Amino acid sequence: MIDHHGAEMNELGRDSKAFPDHNQTITNYNDPTLRRDAARFAIDHLGMNDKDEDFHDFIRAAFVARDIDIYYEVSRGLRPYAPGELDVDLKEDERAALCNEKDKLFNERGIIMVNLAVSLAAILQGHVQSSINGASLYAAQLGIDSRMDQPNWTLGAVNAAPFFTAAALGCWLALPINDHFGRRGGMIVSAVLIFLTSLVAGLTVLIRQEDRWKLLLGARILNGIGMGIKAVSTPILASETAIRFWRGSFVLAWQLWVSFGIMIGFVFNLIFASVVHRVYGENNRELTVALILGAPLIFATAMLGAVLRCTESPRYYMRGGQASQKYEPKKAI
Repeated sequence: MIDHHGAEMNELGRDSKAFPDHNQTITNYNDPTLRRDAARFAIDHLGMNDKDEDFHDFIRAAFVARDIDIYYEVSRGLRPYAPGELDVDLKEDERAALCNEKDKLFNERGIIMVNLAVSLAAILQGHVQSSINGASLYAAQLGIDSRMDQPNWTLGAVNAAPFFTAAALGCWLALPINDHFGRRGGMIVSAVLIFLTSLVAGLTVLIRQEDRWKLLLGARILNGIGMGIKAVSTPILASETAIRFWRGSFVLAWQLWVSFGIMIGFVFNLIFASVVHRVYGENNRELTVALILGAPLIFATAMLGAVLRCTESPRYYMRGGQASQKYEPKKAI
């Protein structure tokens, strides 16, 4: 390969700009522009030295990224190739790495923990829905009873509150929260909200019966905000972290695990009802509904632990425009 180091340094100039330009994609760059901007970016934003091996590897990677389909075909042996024909001659381990991106589901660094966090978030989403459904069977224990001179909309309002506030408030709040705290930050906020509101919901049976539905309604309003934030933030983390071959699968897995969470929630409901009935008979239905309402905090805790250990979306650190104050490419590596 030709040594481009001199050309790279001569073309750098004194003006620094981010790479790639936010007004065009890397596929539109010609060779001199790509080499120049890649060198600028490596020095100005990644703190590399033009004498380092990492500096030259970064420029090689830029050329591979521009023509990724060609290099993928070469790595697969699908395209005739002789050394020197392309801008970059791939090493054997580099060819294997390109093939593994498609062949191995969890080949990407840190993707297992990201996938676990996304899956637990989806399970929690479904479990909360089952908790709401199961608790409706114990409306009388929650202070919702047609014989108590209450308006007919009480049970409907308590059940619909999380879904309404998720759509009207939670989903909209996800944008500013994601902008300031990242995708992980949005998921952490939602996990904490769902944990606290599930705990409060489970403790509603400890207050006066006529006031229980009011406390439950307030808890579910906040719970819905957390649900909305999570429903927006989680698929974004999955899509921005996964490589292109697996991006669609990771995002669609959200619906799979939501369905699984609904099933798990109903299983929990049946277990609680069965065990409490066997131990206490019909004399402690309040304990049953308390367990049903409080159970989602289990998955909220598990989700919080997974999110704290997973990586932030690299794209979050590479945003431009109005979010440029969060532009930290070094953290995206």
